[in-house]
Amino acid sequence: MSDTNREMTKKEASVPEGVERTKPRRVFKPDVDIIEEKDGTVLTADLPGVGDKTLDITLEKNIITIRGRVEHEIPAGYRLAYGEYEVGDYERAFTLSDEVDKEKI
Repeated sequence: MSDTNREMTKKEASVPEGVERTKPRRVFKPDVDIIEEKDGTVLTADLPGVGDKTLDITLEKNIITIRGRVEHEIPAGYRLAYGEYEVGDYERAFTLSDEVDKEKI
């Protein structure tokens, strides 16, 4: 099997020691690609189920944080008979170097 066909699994985000989550939902760590281009840097994150209204990107000090909320929806008139897909939120944080122009993010 080639690297492009690797199995996709959700990885639960870790919590720094001494920190507790205040929400009972699971939080997953999304896969991210960071590509440096001539005119800037592009960050692409795999956030299935996250829309533009449930995506939050913050920059505090030198840390950029991506948070995505997923709402598990079952269509009206249906009930879940069997489910394997785990619903949870996504979170990932990166420390930026001083070389990054934070005004252009």
